[in-house]
Amino acid sequence: GAITDTDGRKDMLENTVTYLLREEEPPEGAMSGYVHLFGELDHSGVIVDAGMDFSDTTDASGYWHLDDMYNGTYYVTAAKSGYGDSTRVVEIAGGTSVTDVDFTLYKVLEYFDSPGVTIPDNDPAGLRFYIDVPVEASADEVDCYVDVVHSYRGDLIVELKSPEGVTVRLHNRTGTGADNIITWYDIETSPDGPGSMDDFGGAEVNGQWELWISDNATSDVGTLMSWGLRFEFPPDFARVDTGDMPHRHFLSQNRPNPFHPQTQISFGLPVAEEIDLSILNVEGRRVATLATGLYEPGAYTVEWGGIDAGGRRVASGIYFYRLKTRSFETTKKMLLMR
Repeated sequence: GAITDTDGRKDMLENTVTYLLREEEPPEGAMSGYVHLFGELDHSGVIVDAGMDFSDTTDASGYWHLDDMYNGTYYVTAAKSGYGDSTRVVEIAGGTSVTDVDFTLYKVLEYFDSPGVTIPDNDPAGLRFYIDVPVEASADEVDCYVDVVHSYRGDLIVELKSPEGVTVRLHNRTGTGADNIITWYDIETSPDGPGSMDDFGGAEVNGQWELWISDNATSDVGTLMSWGLRFEFPPDFARVDTGDMPHRHFLSQNRPNPFHPQTQISFGLPVAEEIDLSILNVEGRRVATLATGLYEPGAYTVEWGGIDAGGRRVASGIYFYRLKTRSFETTKKMLLMR
């Protein structure tokens, strides 16, 4: 009653109330896709969550599906214990069904230590803490967790050093007394530098990792409560992309798997050899030849897009790829999903 019609505010209010009280259109949107657990044949048990009680769990093929979804923007996360999470932004408009919302998850290993040690005040020499990692692998990604309670974080320098001697300064006397250092580098916070967490990419994780903390001013004290390392890497530890000469034959699991429309297959030779890399169907018949002839020592990657020797698209299903040399032969399985 207090709003006049002269400036249109009454009409605007009535329109708003009408819109808010209008019965919403029934949800008709949907989304689906596959989650690939890198290096595995069974892709079940992955929880795909889009929020607002929309979730599904993958079957052995990695397939998942959500329906009865309203139009809007969804942040869809695929997660499984022992693997790194992956998130995609998916837009549903006009009640459509969005397909091919695919994810690839990689193995994750984590190591933690909880020393609970006081950091010496105004002692640039600081303290060094160590975590021994027993896994012989080359990490795709390295993250470091630091939990330091301190009355003035601006006094602190924190560095992480790999077994290979790569050093990154995580914290470089930034901030004030308002904050402790409780964070993941790089997941939540980028290092101050010099260096970045990308410097550890491709590093061998096996060996002793060192965390160094020093307090560089007086009057404030703190404690290193805990720290830890998180490594993300495919379970196939063969070096394919580093340029190193393979010391043995290998044939890696194709990536991605299941795949659509194409996948990559990597193999390595320690010596020059005649090779035959072929695709076989479930009956053992040759479908296509990916590589043949004399190859020099080294690591190679080839692609297959589900095309047979005659240039025709093959049907969905299980296929095998086989590497044969004079002294080595092995076969692996893959799944093509059209």
